[in-house]
This record gives sequence, C-alpha cells and structure tokens, in this order.
Amino acid sequence: MRAHHVRSLAAVLATGVTACFLTACETQPLQKETPGLTLDTPLPPAAARTWADAAQDVNDYRIGGWGLVAMPAMQAYLNGLYRQLKAQGGHPEWPGEVYVLADTSLKSNATAAGNIYLSLGWLQSIESEDEVFALLAHEFGHVYLGHHVVYEVSNAGDSASRLAAIGVALANRTSQATGFNGVYAIAALRSIAGSALVPAWKRSIEEEADRFGATLSLRANYNYPRGFKTVLERISSYDTSQRELTEKARTESERQEREASLRTVADRARQQQSNTKDVTGLQAGVAALEVKLNGMLFDAQNAVKRSTADAAARVQDTHDDADTREDHLTKAVAPLLAGRPRPTARTAPWEAARKEASTAEILAHYALLPKVEDALGRNAYTEALKTASVAASGRTASDAWPLSLLRTATMLAKPGTSVAELDRRQLTAAERSWQYTSIIIKETAQTNRTNARAMLEQQFSYFQKAPALWPEVIGLYRNSGYLDEARAMANTCALKLASYRDACISNAQTDAEKKAISVASEQKGKELADRIGTKLKIKKTEQ
Repeated sequence: MRAHHVRSLAAVLATGVTACFLTACETQPLQKETPGLTLDTPLPPAAARTWADAAQDVNDYRIGGWGLVAMPAMQAYLNGLYRQLKAQGGHPEWPGEVYVLADTSLKSNATAAGNIYLSLGWLQSIESEDEVFALLAHEFGHVYLGHHVVYEVSNAGDSASRLAAIGVALANRTSQATGFNGVYAIAALRSIAGSALVPAWKRSIEEEADRFGATLSLRANYNYPRGFKTVLERISSYDTSQRELTEKARTESERQEREASLRTVADRARQQQSNTKDVTGLQAGVAALEVKLNGMLFDAQNAVKRSTADAAARVQDTHDDADTREDHLTKAVAPLLAGRPRPTARTAPWEAARKEASTAEILAHYALLPKVEDALGRNAYTEALKTASVAASGRTASDAWPLSLLRTATMLAKPGTSVAELDRRQLTAAERSWQYTSIIIKETAQTNRTNARAMLEQQFSYFQKAPALWPEVIGLYRNSGYLDEARAMANTCALKLASYRDACISNAQTDAEKKAISVASEQKGKELADRIGTKLKIKKTEQ
C-alpha cells in the first residue's frame, strides 16, 4: 500500500497539476475508488513499515495543548478493543496504545507509531460501545493502510519544489526577469499541489478508512446505525455548531472593523471641516457621502474576502463533510445489511466503563471546565474559583487544564495569593503539560534566573528532550540571560535535528543579531543580484 500511495501522488504531481490548475481544483480524484465492502473476503495485506518511536510520539502529544489525561481504567478498556482490532487485522503483535487528549472537542488521530489519540469530547458524548469500536476501527484503518505516508510525501514535496525552483531559475537566467517565468510557475504549482491536491487525497483516504473500519465493525457484529452512522452524525452536528460559532465570531469581528473604519473617515471629515471657516451644505454632503461610500466599499471588499476564504477552506479541507461520508458509507454497507439480523447495540459495556469510579470522577471534573471559563468571561471570579476548586481536585488535582483555570481564578478572585502550591502539583505530576510548565518557567525567570533554569532543565528531561521542544527551550535560555547555553544547544540542534535547525538557530540569536543579519542579508542579496545582472546583461525594467 505504501508504494502504491507514493506512486499515485507522484503521478498526480507530475501529470495532474496543470489539469487541476485549469479546473479550479474542486474535487480531483487522486486514486481509483476502493472496492466494495465484503464480510468474507480476506483483508488486503498490510503495508510493510518501520514504526515511529512510540515514546517520542506520546511526548509530541503531551507537548501540544493541555497534553494527555491519565485515565487508567478507561484506557485499559479502550486498549482491550484496540487489541481486538489488531487481532482482526491479523497483526496482534503490532505496537500502539490508546491515549486520551485533554480536549473537549471531537478529535481523534492515529500516528505512524501505531498510537490512537481520542479527545475527552468523544468520551463525554459517545453512548455505546458500537460507537467506540467504530471510532477506533476508523483510526486503525489509517494505521493498517499506511495512510501516514501522505504526510511524508507532502513534506518531501516541499524540499523537492525548492530544488526544482533553483533548477528553473538557472535555466531561465538569461531571460528577462519579468512575466510568468519558470520560478513563478513552480511556486504557483507548488501552492496548488499543497493546498488542493494533497488535501483532496487525504479526503479520499478518509473514505478508505471508513470502509475498512466498517468492515471490521460488521465482522465483529457491531450495530452499524448505532456505531459508524452515529459517529458520523455526531461529527456533522459538531461541525455545524463550530461553523455557527466561527461565523458569529467572524461577523462580530467584521462589525467592529467596519465601525472603526467608518469612525476614521468621519473623524477625518470633521477635522477637515473644523479647519475650514465656512462649511457649505455641499461640503457636508460630500463628507457624509464619503462615509457612506467607504462603508459600501468595506462591505464589498469583505464579501470578496469571505468568498475567497470560504472557497480556499473548501479546497483545503482534508475531510468530506460528515453527511457526505455517512451517505457514501451507508450505500456501501446497505447490501451487507439486507436480510441480516440487526445486532443489539452494546450500551452496557460502555456505560460500565464510564461509570467506573475513577473515570466517572475525571469526566465529571472536566465537564465543569466550560462553566469555569464562562464565569471568568463574566468576571464572576468568586464563582469561577469555587467551580475550579472542584474541577482541580481528587483524581484531577494535578491535571494541567483544571489547574490552569484554578490558577487564573485564584489570582483574579484573590489578588496577591500565592499559586506556588498549584504550580508544584503540575511540576511533579505523573502526566504533565508543556503549556502549563512553560508559563511557570517564564514567570520564574523574571525574578529568579537560577531557579528558572533548574526548572527548565528538569521539565525538559521529563519530556525526554523531545525534538519539537528544542527551539522553545533555546529561546527560554536566551531570554533568561543564558546566551552561551542557548548557542551551544542551537549548534547541537543544527547537527542532529535537521527539521528544527532554522528555528533553533533563530531562537539563539539576540534581537540585535537578528537585525544585523537581516541588514547584511539584504545587502548581500542586492550585491549578488547586481553581479548576476551585470554578467548576464539583464536590463532592469520599470516596475
């Protein structure tokens, strides 16, 4: 499967880009449709692979957002289902565990390490084991089919396009430096491939994962309507609510921008009138008309921006909308369900897993967090503190997200109160979040560099010196006054972590150094351009 996917994308990038460019790239298919579902045909052989480092993979998710939630009982239940899926796929020996993200939205993801990450939002909303199994089966489909290769190929494309651009630049060096030459063509085609072709291919692999997961769910005798169908319906409802919230926020932002723009025009008109002794009715009317026209222009420009942004979002979306996915999958499943007894939904195992004491407490505490955030937004600090104190207690007493809200509520409700004890909880927790940790380190560095450095090194070690953290750690060293340490670490990063080289080097530089480098680079660029232009006798054109 891996080789097939690489060839498919390579062929598209080689021969399909121009066609996509000419047809606005709405939904160009990138591979043939997957075969129909069957319950007796053997699964296609799994792609051979080298597994990504599991520890680094988990740390990458600890670093992002509020990290992971330790839920031993729930994770044991989820991993039992995951082991069942691996056995069904013929590979019970494969690595990978299920982890829970500290996030109340509906998120799930599978990685090249074989790990599956589910958000708390799913655990809070799912109502049967049929749904849980469907969600895990979909993500296992990505693992089994080797879909992570799409990200590897698209990332490699970045480097390939840069090399191609250099080659085209050399080939075109004797031409006039105007018009849509090869360099600009490469840049345009790269943009099209990255923003439309690869996401479209990702949409197609989501459908593959749906079909694969549905196959395993049906073979395990799970209820399709209460499983896959319900999961996709939940995604549809969630997406709709998020679009409504986004639209509301965007509308309010545009309203404020419009009012600010019109106030500027009106203020300028009033200023002009105040500088004129005799203001005629015609002049006042012109000023009023200017304000009106400016508003109309703002609305027109905003309409274009909205249309462009919406079109770009549709092209770059890596998933078809959930309704479309559900419709396609149901049509594929329907022949298999005909004449077959519908299995009873498995609600009892799921309810038992959710009601287990530790799991129930954790879910209840995280359910309080939106209430804390709402109270903080209303400046009801005492209410926020009371609710946050419950959320950050018991089995969630050291969890980063509840603690961060309790920290904020404490400082607002009781100014001057120390939050050191709250910080100590997170810094010594079994499951930590870099987001919380970095806040504490930055605050400590303002008054005690030595303590901040010790804290930084301890927490960096906890996250096993994950590559993604190197640039930020280098920046923290530099900002804390440890410039030599920052530079030494940047040199090591440049040698060992190619993906983070530029960020590491940049974060080790002082503001003065960055400015000097920028000036020198600009001057060097001008000198090089003049030298090449003289050698090739390229005439400068009027811009």
